[in-house]
Amino acid sequence: MRVNYGGVRIDFPTGYRIDSNKWDKSLQRVEKGSINKLEQTASDINAH
Repeated sequence: MRVNYGGVRIDFPTGYRIDSNKWDKSLQRVEKGSINKLEQTASDINAH
């Protein structure tokens, strides 16, 4: 996660990675049924 505050960018790693083509931009969630390279499901990732 990346946050900009007062012109300063701060990164907070979440520990999850997902391909951009599996990301739903409008919902800001992993698309249902997707799995990343570590075999973490969309349900697991979206729960956090």
